[in-house]
Amino acid sequence: MGAVIRSVLIVVVSMLALGCTDRPMKRPISVLDVGDYRQYTEPFTYRQDQQLVVWKDERGLAFMSTECTYDLALLDLAPSPTGALEFTSKFSTSRYSQEGKVLSGPAKFPLPFYRARYGEAVLGGPKTSIYVEVPEEVSESWRLQLPVPALPAATMTQQ
Repeated sequence: MGAVIRSVLIVVVSMLALGCTDRPMKRPISVLDVGDYRQYTEPFTYRQDQQLVVWKDERGLAFMSTECTYDLALLDLAPSPTGALEFTSKFSTSRYSQEGKVLSGPAKFPLPFYRARYGEAVLGGPKTSIYVEVPEEVSESWRLQLPVPALPAATMTQQ
């Protein structure tokens, strides 16, 4: 009996040490409230509290995970020796570009991008709040479109 338990332990420890390399590790299912869309004024916002990066461009907002696809460790953001920003895992030593591409492993999969919705579409929340649906992955080109600003009400003048 002891040999069976020892064999099972060896297999489990080996799997944990080597990781699952045939598919990326995925975050647990959750809905993240990332706040009002109007707070995202810069092209790149690192939300360490939510383990996300929010990208903003002329097409809208994109939401990228900052958890390692090898071991789900929270990634650190720091300049590389060349000065470019990189995400690194202090546990697996995997490195990712600022855009989420794998620079070195053991990670083999890029950082995922997630679908997001405005509050009114999620549990009747505020219209300006954004909720990110983890792990609902989308392509890196997917964007949550920003609302078109309302035009000021026209004023009528009498002549």
